[in-house]
Amino acid sequence: MTHPQNQPNHKKLRILIIDDEESIFEVIEGLLLREGYDLTYVSSGKEALNQIEEIQPDVILLDLMMPEMDGLETCQQI
Repeated sequence: MTHPQNQPNHKKLRILIIDDEESIFEVIEGLLLREGYDLTYVSSGKEALNQIEEIQPDVILLDLMMPEMDGLETCQQI
């Protein structure tokens, strides 16, 4: 079976990763980048809210336990 990301003329899915721990992004990057996804990392909910219109992600991976603005509040504002 061919992975959808590897089919001709298929748009790369854009994934926004919101997590205050960069090491988590590095793990996710190691798994998803080689599968052909377009990854963007931000380290806070506020940063995500400031950039979400520009990034226009297809999928968001969101940490729930972050300082200042937690993942639930971030999700509500998105």
